[in-house]
Amino acid sequence: MGKEDSSSHIHALTNEIEKRSAQEFLQKTARLTFTHRNRFDIFNTKTNREIEKLSHTKTKSFTR
Repeated sequence: MGKEDSSSHIHALTNEIEKRSAQEFLQKTARLTFTHRNRFDIFNTKTNREIEKLSHTKTKSFTR
């Protein structure tokens, strides 16, 4: 009863700890991804507008 019980108990605790830390890690990652995605979207729309402005000016100069 002694050794096998304690080792399976330790194994169960280890699994529980791994599960919890994995969940915490995923939650933190999801939060980070969300904030970075928002920042990237803002940056992306700015650069897209700048690209559009550049492309308009180029096409205008070519058509003249």
